[in-house]
Amino acid sequence: MAIGAEVLADALLKRSSSGNIGLFFAGMTLYSLTAFPVIYLFKKADFEIVFIVWEAFGVVLALAVANLYFGESFTVQRLLALCFAIGAILCSYF
Repeated sequence: MAIGAEVLADALLKRSSSGNIGLFFAGMTLYSLTAFPVIYLFKKADFEIVFIVWEAFGVVLALAVANLYFGESFTVQRLLALCFAIGAILCSYF
């Protein structure tokens, strides 16, 4: 859920680039609230595990949002990013 909130914050910040200050503050506030679950996760797991999994899931979700919500194209570079993100998640567990 926290990673979803972070990606939503990114989407709000992207939408705020049109000059909507309300979306900017909503994105900034949502971003700051994601610090609380990260602190909790750092208590439960090593830094590198939390960081790798957080970033990898963030890449996967961000690619989906970029494609489905913003209508951005799914390029070869993005496919490679997706493959590396999934690989990072798998490697962090083994």
